Amino acid sequence: MSNRLDRSRAALGAAGLALALSLALASCATVDKPKGEVKRSPQLTEGQLQELYIVKRNDGRRYLEANEIRQNMPAVLLGIGRAYIGLEYPEKAKKYLDKYLEVEKENDVAAYREIAAAYAGPIGAYDAAAKTYTRALAAGGGKDSGWDYLRRGEVLLRLGKRDDALADFNRAMEEAQRGKDAKLLQAAKDAIVGAS
Repeated sequence: MSNRLDRSRAALGAAGLALALSLALASCATVDKPKGEVKRSPQLTEGQLQELYIVKRNDGRRYLEANEIRQNMPAVLLGIGRAYIGLEYPEKAKKYLDKYLEVEKENDVAAYREIAAAYAGPIGAYDAAAKTYTRALAAGGGKDSGWDYLRRGEVLLRLGKRDDALADFNRAMEEAQRGKDAKLLQAAKDAIVGAS
């Protein structure tokens, strides 16, 4: 029940933000940029604004119901996770990205890289970042696998796993030489020097 309540609150927060934006647009509010003052156009009456609020509130409820139905769809989970990263709610973003990784079965390397970067960056979940880079590599990183090794090595170094990090930096260097990627080669060399 607590998880359902948390999901409802999170969706209501997003719906509330959308509602606030809609109300601002509907009331034809404008912002005087130099002074930062909001000026409201008298085009809508208070009664019309209340009606609009009721309609938007009902839309928010329908949005919540739709998300309850689609809560295990990978695209929805990834989208919500991205939105929370953009809104700077790392804990909420991690929750949805974790769920995405749990239910996603397509081995989407690009999504794994994006999620791993979010874990290593704004979310600050380094263990999860290392595991997700590993998942990207296992799914077949292709020509960018050298960068995955480099980034996973950087995360491992932050976790205090210097030997594992150096092994990944060396793999990144091998991939760079194989693919003739001068930028990756230099980044891998710099990482090895920094870890030594």
